[in-house]
Amino acid sequence: MLSKSTYPIPEKESNISGGKMAFIIFILLIQFSIIACAIFMAVKTRVSVVWFDPYLSIDIQGADGYAVTKPVFNEDGFREDFNQTLLSKKSSLSEADAESLVDKVIASLSYDIDVEKAEGRDDADIDSDIDDNAENEELPVPGISNGDTVTVYADLGEDVWREMREQGIYLAFECDPVTLVAEGLPEANPYDPFADLSVSFTGQNGAGEARIYYNGYYPLIFTAEPSAALHNGDVVEVSITFDNNYDLDGIVADYHIMPTSLSQQYTVSGLYDTPGGIEDFPGEARERVMGEAREAAKSLLNEEYQEDEQFTLDDAGMYFASSQETQNYLFCLFCVNYINDAGEEMQYYYYIRFENILLDDSNDVIADFRQIEYPHKPSIPIIGEALGDGAQVSVPGVFTFRTLAGYETLDELISQVITPLETSYTVTSLQEQ
Repeated sequence: MLSKSTYPIPEKESNISGGKMAFIIFILLIQFSIIACAIFMAVKTRVSVVWFDPYLSIDIQGADGYAVTKPVFNEDGFREDFNQTLLSKKSSLSEADAESLVDKVIASLSYDIDVEKAEGRDDADIDSDIDDNAENEELPVPGISNGDTVTVYADLGEDVWREMREQGIYLAFECDPVTLVAEGLPEANPYDPFADLSVSFTGQNGAGEARIYYNGYYPLIFTAEPSAALHNGDVVEVSITFDNNYDLDGIVADYHIMPTSLSQQYTVSGLYDTPGGIEDFPGEARERVMGEAREAAKSLLNEEYQEDEQFTLDDAGMYFASSQETQNYLFCLFCVNYINDAGEEMQYYYYIRFENILLDDSNDVIADFRQIEYPHKPSIPIIGEALGDGAQVSVPGVFTFRTLAGYETLDELISQVITPLETSYTVTSLQEQ
């Protein structure tokens, strides 16, 4: 049996010199430093998650089947919590800069809204981006009914997220879905908006305009089409229109009404025409004008007459001077039967002139009967009359020199007042028999 002492085991020679061992230790130290630095940087730049859903809720308003929804974000709560998060991530950040970043985050929030209709209804999935800090801004999600499920998500704009990373602030932003089932929405009541609407038409036939007046409670806007260049007999459609503040669903949602109609037709009437001649005036219109003129003449003559003088009026004719370019004139002529207390009588002629006489589609006269012209005595009785300055007649009596405004004969009145217009106007007449 062999023993170790007899056959000693040879010793292995070491291949690692002192220099190699030092190099290995140096490499290990470098690796350890890299790992430590990485751990330090990871701890320093660790990404925290900011959740939006604890600050997010849903508001549903309106009537059943017509309700609208909007997200509601608790800005105050988020501002307080996020401020602390920012300052803890970057101690060198000033409070003013932190506030500015919070404002940017809130302003850049956008929302996705999904509406799952209750059983038996169609789904409506609508994505919308809005600024959360715009007060009372409603998303266009119409027709929410009782039983519908509304889900809202919040998301942050990339520009703000990128700006924070550039400043060395590493945060992740997440949002779990926030849901709400619509319930307790009231029914919408039918409402006829045109029962509180009055439509009128003004102006000249062919150039008429539609006027709309709404006397109802609700913020409805009406437009007429066409609304100008109207003729009698035209059909105008008046419709409810909506602006950025309200659409139909918003009206229904806020006021719990459902309009029974959005439009209604009206036939244009009441627009006036310029008469072409005296024959365009129907009998009733002529009688009305003569009546207005007779009352005006009586009032003027009463101011001129003395207490012992009396008169009666007989109709003497009607003249109409028309023009396409200028105003028209309607003359009502009268024979004045004068008598004083001595029984002395005379006849002379007087007129009342109206301007811009018009007729509506029912042949009713439209005019300002207060705007009239009538005979005037000459400012200098003898010379003025010779020069055509006014017209006068002498009161009968041996020792009287009193005169009245008027014309001695009908022919004189016509030749001095009516005939000169024929150069610029088309003159037509209706003589009293």
